[in-house]
Amino acid sequence: MPEMTDEALAWRPRGYREYFQQSPLPGASEAVRRYEGVDPALRKRFESILKRLIEIAQAAQRRVAAELAGPNFPGSIVEPCESTAAAMREGLQHVARLINEGPVGAARGKSATISSPSGS
Repeated sequence: MPEMTDEALAWRPRGYREYFQQSPLPGASEAVRRYEGVDPALRKRFESILKRLIEIAQAAQRRVAAELAGPNFPGSIVEPCESTAAAMREGLQHVARLINEGPVGAARGKSATISSPSGS
């Protein structure tokens, strides 16, 4: 969606704590408090998955920025955006398993690592 390019390029990552500390959502302060109480090994795994998701998103930003002024934009970003979305969904599935099933659930599935989108 080319009309979202500026918004996508302006996105900046925030950690879990930072996000909820700045959030107006009900229960945000409770989310931070509970996060502090999570087993350190589980929190480390969660943060490593989030770090990988951030890397994927930032690589996509660089790709879109590079293509922005190109003659084939926006068509030139269709495939990279689709593969980025697939990689992000895969990472979010890992997060969901980690939250809902713990480390054992997160390790299940085809891989405990998140694929790179094609072209990155």
